This record gives sequence, C-alpha cells and structure tokens, in this order.
Amino acid sequence: MKRILGILITLAVLAVASPAFAGKPSIAILGLEIVDDGSMDAKATQFAEALTEALRQRARAGTGPFALAPGSDKNLIEMKLLSGCESEANACMAAIGAELAADRLLYGKVEKRSNGYQVSLKLLNVETKSAERSTTEVVPFGEASGAALTNWGKKLYAKITGATTQGTLVVKANVDAGTVFLDGEARGNIVGGTARITGLDAGDYKLAVEADCYLRHEGKVTVEGGKDATQKVDLEKNALAACAGGDIGPGGGG
Repeated sequence: MKRILGILITLAVLAVASPAFAGKPSIAILGLEIVDDGSMDAKATQFAEALTEALRQRARAGTGPFALAPGSDKNLIEMKLLSGCESEANACMAAIGAELAADRLLYGKVEKRSNGYQVSLKLLNVETKSAERSTTEVVPFGEASGAALTNWGKKLYAKITGATTQGTLVVKANVDAGTVFLDGEARGNIVGGTARITGLDAGDYKLAVEADCYLRHEGKVTVEGGKDATQKVDLEKNALAACAGGDIGPGGGG
C-alpha cells in the first residue's frame, strides 16, 4: 500500500512539474448547456458533449495559457443546481470556479439555429469575478462531428482563451538546399538540410520538397497551434540529371 501511495505521489509531482503546465493558471471547462426550444434532439446533445470534450482536450494539450483543473469535468446545469445559482451571475459562477479550484471558468450554451448550432462561450476570472472574454459562433450542421468538430474546438478555445492557433513546421531533408511547398505555394527554403516555417495556421497541408538533381517529394503534414511539427524527408536522386556531389545523409542536418 505504501509503495502504491509513493508511486501516486511521484506521478502527481511529475505532472505538476511538467514544463507544459508549470506556472500556468488552471481552467475548469463546464459541459455546455443545451437551450431547448423544442427543436433539440439526440444529435444536438451529442454535439454539445463532443464540443465540450474538444475544448477540454485543448486545455489538456498544455500548449495554451491554461492547464485543465483536475476533477473539473462537470456540467453547467449540474453545477448551477448544486450551487443554487438561479442565473449565471458572475459572483455565483465565480463561486463554482472556486469550488473546482480553478483560476478561470469556461462555460456556455448551445442553441439550434436554421444554419447550425450557435455556441456562446464565456471565460470568467474566478478571483476577480469578472468576465475576461466571450464569443459566439455558429457551427454549421455539416461540421458538427468528426474532424471538423475537433477543428471548431481548437478555434473556439483559441478565441476564448487567447491561445495561438498557429504552429511551426520544421522540415529536415537529406539535401543541403531546396524549396518547401505547402498546398502548392513556396513557403520556405532548405538551408543546411533544414527548413523552418513559422506562422502556419493549424491544419493539414500538402507538402512538397524540390531540390536540384533530386526527384520531387510529395506528402502530407499536420500542423498544430502552439507546436512544432517536424517532418523528415528523404529525396531520391534523379538518375537522369547530370549532377555531381552527394547528399548529406538520411534525415537532414542539424
């Protein structure tokens, strides 16, 4: 028993000391409340639950300004009932945030519109009992599930918390010089086997790399906001090209 307790304490210390979360204020993200006007159905409930999870996943990633508060996976309706909050007045919501040991409280509602689900979010500073940000977006029905919904979670979390939605792509190649293309557009140059492209919006890109005396390389790459995505590229020599010299080895330099 003592050994198990020791392991749990060690894991807790490591989690707190993790660079991704160290020094960051905590955030509790309450399950989104559905405003039912009689048109809501099971799909709307699934959407609200999935979007809530997508928002929490962004906080778990540790790349934004906040760390997800442990044990804060509660629903807005549930917490309002337990806390006796008849409305969402800042003072009452701040009390909920304090109960969840969070520095910030993120909560909101989902309403069905003719063109999609309207999502209204609010970020509350628990200590000052004041709203820091709010946003309202309509998620089209065709984007209310799967990868599209995950992207909406990233977008909404970034907007409400101020987290960056841009990332960096690092290409390491087995050539000393070349050009990196993203979605058909030249975006960077390989120097010494490495290209670093910053300020990219999060998402999937078609990647291509060209270098003299080598065949064009094509592939796909995913960039996440606040992160570096590293892609290793091994180009094949063009047997038809009359070129001297060799490559710099698999995986590039650096």
